[in-house]
Amino acid sequence: NWDVHKESCEEAAFLILLAYRKGEKLAKDSADQELRAMKKFQIEEYGKEKNLIGQDFVKFAQDYADIKLKVIKLSLERIKREINAGNPIIVPVTAKLLKNPYYPHPDYHMIVIIGYNGETIITNDPGTRRGAGFEYPFDRIKKAAADYGGIAFY
Repeated sequence: NWDVHKESCEEAAFLILLAYRKGEKLAKDSADQELRAMKKFQIEEYGKEKNLIGQDFVKFAQDYADIKLKVIKLSLERIKREINAGNPIIVPVTAKLLKNPYYPHPDYHMIVIIGYNGETIITNDPGTRRGAGFEYPFDRIKKAAADYGGIAFY
């Protein structure tokens, strides 16, 4: 429900990562409840819900779920290594540079890399109902991630 969660791409990406680590499938109702809980947590702990960029995202993961995210420099080789090790990767991006035709291209966004096929990157993009398994060329993701230091989290 993006009417309620329109600024929650970071939380949604983190929720995808949590579900993957637990071996669970996300259900619409439980995802909505968890996103609301994440928003409430931020308001109670940080005084407001905010864009979780860089170290703020790492801190949120630690504070909310006791997860110590690793920060990596985004490269095709590193993506392949982490995906092969079973680690989905969260990437902050400038969304309009992704050129995804299914959502309105906000500036800041997060996507989750779940696989690859050569230089094609397979993602779960929480910004659209058509985001499951959405594919992007690696170069496009790299360009879209550059505004945020070309980093990623897993």
